[in-house]
Amino acid sequence: MARSSSARPVQGRQTAAPASPDLLRLLALILAVTFLGGCANRVHRSVADYVASLTAPPSALPPGRVAETAEAAGPAVFTFTQACDRAAKFDEQISRALADAAQLQIDLAQARSLVWPRADLRTFLQIPLGNGNYEGVKLFNGGVFFRYDFEKFLFSGDESAVARARIEEKLENIKLALQRLSQDLFRLFAEREALRTEVALRRGMQTHASEALETVHVLERTGRIKPERAFEYQYQYETCTRLYQETVRRLADTNRIIADRLSITGNQEIVITDFPEMLASMEGIVPAPEPDKPFFAELWSKRHDARLAEAELFLKEMAVIDARRKRIPDISASFGLGSVTVSSTFNQPPVVVQLGASMPLLDFGDIKREISKANIERDLAERNTALLFLQMHRDVKDASAALSEAIAARKAADDYRNLTARQDETNRKLVSLQLVDNIDLLTFRIRAGEAEIELKRAQIDVAKAAAEYARVSGLDLGGGMGDPVLGKTK
Repeated sequence: MARSSSARPVQGRQTAAPASPDLLRLLALILAVTFLGGCANRVHRSVADYVASLTAPPSALPPGRVAETAEAAGPAVFTFTQACDRAAKFDEQISRALADAAQLQIDLAQARSLVWPRADLRTFLQIPLGNGNYEGVKLFNGGVFFRYDFEKFLFSGDESAVARARIEEKLENIKLALQRLSQDLFRLFAEREALRTEVALRRGMQTHASEALETVHVLERTGRIKPERAFEYQYQYETCTRLYQETVRRLADTNRIIADRLSITGNQEIVITDFPEMLASMEGIVPAPEPDKPFFAELWSKRHDARLAEAELFLKEMAVIDARRKRIPDISASFGLGSVTVSSTFNQPPVVVQLGASMPLLDFGDIKREISKANIERDLAERNTALLFLQMHRDVKDASAALSEAIAARKAADDYRNLTARQDETNRKLVSLQLVDNIDLLTFRIRAGEAEIELKRAQIDVAKAAAEYARVSGLDLGGGMGDPVLGKTK
């Protein structure tokens, strides 16, 4: 379907043999090849040199001062939002999505410019070779042409709407990625808090087991305790040591994962200043008793995946409309000034006007098949939108049940901790009355420490369940580069 015309070379008629211009033509050809070769040489470069220029550090430190610099840096202090921002900046998928969104902004500007005509300058160099007579043949030829596409003008509004929908789709994908990132970081920081408490408690349990084992060894040497009892305390000490070391390793692994997500050296401590307040705020999140229709209607307007589904459905519907438009005649027009030469003036070239119309007459069902495929994609998008609404119902109910179960487990862990605390206090009184041996307190101390660990774990589980319930309810934990809007889309 032709939408513009190009100027044709104007060939002069052959006359008597003139002076041979082969030298001039050959010189022009050599200059053109040399120019193109120079451009090509400037474009090509070494891949290794280019990558090295990007990856080379701005300044090299002496080898002996790397550790000193890391130690002098001190702890890395962030708020939770700042930590999410930093993790998002070093996330490859989010960076790629942001670049795609920026490109879609350019596509929107391009769609809006379709209402304006275009002007082209078309020129070329023709060099006749051989011994023929080519008098009147101009070395440079071409023209200036103005063209206008009526079809793009009529449907430029739809093109702009599609471009905006694609931007919205990409932005909602970015927001979903940022939401998942903030959720992952929250779980990692919550896990770190639980492991820190567990390390401290298990360290205390190991200390109590070590003190009890030393006392048992003294009693064993004096014959005041049976050897099999000494083996029991030895086993308890080894168990406490093994659990303590395992917890330390888990904490170190969690710290390394967090450092990798934030692109921070592993030996640098990471401090989240407002995380205790975030954990405390999770206590106020309670599941909705009976989610009703207005609740889910508001939830649909909050969820990023819901708006993403709406944008995808709109794009599929516009694809159906675009496929049907192929049956509409396409009208185009252009006019221009042809036969422009180096020595010509503007009143010499003729005006060239072109009008064109094109429409399919016999395509053997090509357009019909394209429409059918677009309808299938649109129907699938409609089905996925309906399934998403049902999935939201299930997500809210499942997250609500999980939060209720976590709250109940925390209450049970708190009751058990209080019970072990009362037992430990009672045993201490019995020891003071010399009714129970002091070394027998080790079992109760270990039991009380395990109860504290279980309670802390239950509290963190409640925070995680509350964060998941907040996510499915359309609430964000914060962070993640804020609102990734790259420009106005309306």
